[in-house]
Amino acid sequence: MEGKELPDYSGTDPYQVCLTFKAPILDKAFVIFIRKVQDNRPAAEQLNVFELLALYKIAMRDYEGLEEKTLKLSEENLVIYENGSYRLSEEYRNESAERLKGLNMNHLKLVSDCFYKNGYINRSLLKKVF
Repeated sequence: MEGKELPDYSGTDPYQVCLTFKAPILDKAFVIFIRKVQDNRPAAEQLNVFELLALYKIAMRDYEGLEEKTLKLSEENLVIYENGSYRLSEEYRNESAERLKGLNMNHLKLVSDCFYKNGYINRSLLKKVF
């Protein structure tokens, strides 16, 4: 469990499962980067779980066991190999950071305050804040 809280199933009913994980986002720029990559792909060509995990490991600078997973990612210019290690493309470094800067700081403050007050964020809490 790595010291994290159990998932919250409180919105679950007999017809659907509602699952809330209470964990902070460690790299907001990575989330934006992945969303943009996935949004620009047809449904049949979305990155799979293993490719997403490889990208995450690279973002976290954990290069162990990545050689076989990075070939396709390198061919698609999502990953760059230089000086003996991998890194995410310039798009991750530049464009994602710019998109973060463009967010309304008051909104970010409201979301941050909500997270620190409750220890997690879900849709119903955000509706109350906004």
